[in-house]
Amino acid sequence: IFFYYVIIFVLLTIIICKLFFSENNHTPSNISINIDKLKTGDLLFIRYDNSLGYFMRLWSMCPWTHIAMVYRSPNDKLYIMETANYRNKKGVLFLEMKDWLKLNKKCAISVMQLQTPENFNRDILLENFKKLTDKKLDTFSINWFRLLSEQKYSSIKNQENITCYELIVHLLQESNIVKKKLSPSSYFPRDIIERKLPLIKNFHY
Repeated sequence: IFFYYVIIFVLLTIIICKLFFSENNHTPSNISINIDKLKTGDLLFIRYDNSLGYFMRLWSMCPWTHIAMVYRSPNDKLYIMETANYRNKKGVLFLEMKDWLKLNKKCAISVMQLQTPENFNRDILLENFKKLTDKKLDTFSINWFRLLSEQKYSSIKNQENITCYELIVHLLQESNIVKKKLSPSSYFPRDIIERKLPLIKNFHY
């Protein structure tokens, strides 16, 4: 047990040191979201400035706390696909954009827009999302050690609990936007921001 706590202490020390340099070089600020330009597959990065948000930034070594995906319906309504924990909602969530913005109104938000080939059907992202609605949000536990190392590709379909970024990477992999080189747990939000996620040819963020 003592050895276990020593490992935890060392890991947190490393994470804090890395976050210190990361936060000083990449401090996000509030931006205005151009709702009219958002399309299915666009990513929203959110920063929560509370104790949980600070811990998540320590853990992921990224100035952003959370990641979600946009879905634009055929009747032009915007929705958010995510795994999150709000006061009255928790788990794999499909929320109207207007409701989602109310839940995140005090947060800094950044957008990365997905560029695809003209003939690509973006609705496949929603189809793959619907297959995961029985999953639960993976809150901090010993299982989070899987997130600290690269692993060969395996689907998260057999996992009961998933994180927000595992959901996003899974959707991109299953929709043939990202190559299935590593498992979704092998990537952090910073890997998407820093263009380290291996996208298939003709797809760009």
